[in-house]
Amino acid sequence: MQKSTLLISSLCALAIMGVGLSSCKDDDDPVVPPKLSISTETVTVGEGGGNTTVELVLDRAAATDLTVEYDLGGTATSPADYTITGTEGEVTIPAGQLTASIQIAIVSDAIYEGDETIEVSITDVDNPDVVITNDDEAVVTITEDDQQISASFAAATITANEDDGEIVLGITLSGAAPQDITLKYALTGTAIDAVAGAAQNPPVPPQFWDYIIDVETDGELVIPQGSTSGEIVVTVFTDFQFEDDETIIVTLNEASNGVQISASNATTITVEQQNGKILALVWREEYTDVDMDLFLWDMGPDPDELLGMSITPGAESNVEAVIIPTIVGEGSFGACYTYW
Repeated sequence: MQKSTLLISSLCALAIMGVGLSSCKDDDDPVVPPKLSISTETVTVGEGGGNTTVELVLDRAAATDLTVEYDLGGTATSPADYTITGTEGEVTIPAGQLTASIQIAIVSDAIYEGDETIEVSITDVDNPDVVITNDDEAVVTITEDDQQISASFAAATITANEDDGEIVLGITLSGAAPQDITLKYALTGTAIDAVAGAAQNPPVPPQFWDYIIDVETDGELVIPQGSTSGEIVVTVFTDFQFEDDETIIVTLNEASNGVQISASNATTITVEQQNGKILALVWREEYTDVDMDLFLWDMGPDPDELLGMSITPGAESNVEAVIIPTIVGEGSFGACYTYW
């Protein structure tokens, strides 16, 4: 009886030990989670190359569909430079599969932009058991296939006269404009632009304006698609100021649609004093504490209209002068002066 009891106890002990050993064996062999990565870190495609792909890879298949989220960055923009087939920012790896591809369609345009990049980076996956590795980014480089077009002035310097009326500035493109090109320019120099003069506070009276740009939008020029040149028309005013030569400097500073501003981006117009009758007021040089201003008036059909006034060329000048341009023709004029 005692032998039977001992045998049963030993068998039970072995059975319990067997269960324990089996349990320890299962704990030593846990389930290994799938690892997710991007197969290639760099991809290069021409702008006219059509489509390219970025491939996502698992080292072992998952039992369920995986939804992978990703970010897009880089210098290229969607949809101007590329589009994503399917849902942008999201791709699915089917259950039992090891790969899925992000399909990228490259947009081919006629605008020079230089090489651009698309940066793809995995941000999340909807299964917490999947591990995103450090190989989670790819850079797609789109190589440029369009010609760089540059804009420049046809002439660096132009000499004109106040009574010439219009001065035409030619701008040339090195190739036909792929789309409408908007060129922006700045105006500087000693001559007074009518638009800038009117905008000052207080505004510059019209009789002191020297020129105006004959375009709808001051400071911009549009060269139509297919054209290789454009013009900026400067209208020079005949005035009654007896002046030194003045300058109008036009500088291109910005262009749209990938056009480059060349080194020949500025032209200087020298406007010479027109011919006419000069009316001068002169006093003795030794009167250094004396200053005067000379005024010219219209005494014709619209009397008492101020036509112009003298501009003192220097602090120590003893001369004030105005001019009646030949282009004005004959008429009745009056003059007066102030004494300081």
